This record gives sequence, structure tokens and C-alpha cells, in this order.
Amino acid sequence: MASVISDPNGRKRIQFVAGDGSRRTLRLGKATARQAESIKVRLEQLALAATGITGVIDDETAKWLTGLDKVMYDKLAAVGLVAPRTS
Repeated sequence: MASVISDPNGRKRIQFVAGDGSRRTLRLGKATARQAESIKVRLEQLALAATGITGVIDDETAKWLTGLDKVMYDKLAAVGLVAPRTS
């Protein structure tokens, strides 16, 4: 469902198909392969919930979301996986 792509400059990005069928990219920047894979798993959970296939987010992913910093959360909101945070 999602793929981790390593750019030549050492940066990582994750490509996935959104609920509307469009291909989306989440740029991670400098990250290890293990970090990128971990984020990919969470992103797949969010994509399934956003498309209505599962409709719910599991507890671990929900905890992970609450612990994210503003930059990463805003990246997820920009690709439509989560609702933007309100101040």
C-alpha cells in the first residue's frame, strides 16, 4: 500500500495512494531506514482509517499521533490523513 523511497541525497519519502485514488508523497527528510519503515506502518493504518476501510485508528497509532511534533503532524494533515490541529 505504501512504499519507502530513498533519495540519492540520503533523504526518505513515503508514497501511498490516498482515498481518492491519487498518489501522495510524505517527505521525511533525513531518516534511517528503520524510522521510515515505522512511519510507513503508521501511515498505512491512517490511510485505511481515512478511506473508511477500517474506519478506526488503533490505540498505538492514536498514541503515536498525540506524541508527534507540529511539523510532522502538519505534514500528515497536508496529505489528508489527519484533521489539522486547532490552537
